[in-house]
Amino acid sequence: MAAGSAVAMIGANLRFGTSAANATPNATKVFECHPGGAAEAALIFALSAMGMAANLALMSVILANKHLRR
Repeated sequence: MAAGSAVAMIGANLRFGTSAANATPNATKVFECHPGGAAEAALIFALSAMGMAANLALMSVILANKHLRR
């Protein structure tokens, strides 16, 4: 590795401390996502949106039906 070059860290393969490969203390760390990152982010976002929608629907059913309230 050339002096002053950025070190690419991929995924959760992060290491703490110093190593022989990264001996310079002022090296900039570059984080790179793997290629499926955008699809995974969209899937997590869609699942969270569906979860929020289900909770809102359940709250509206509870509020609409008087016998379900305490």
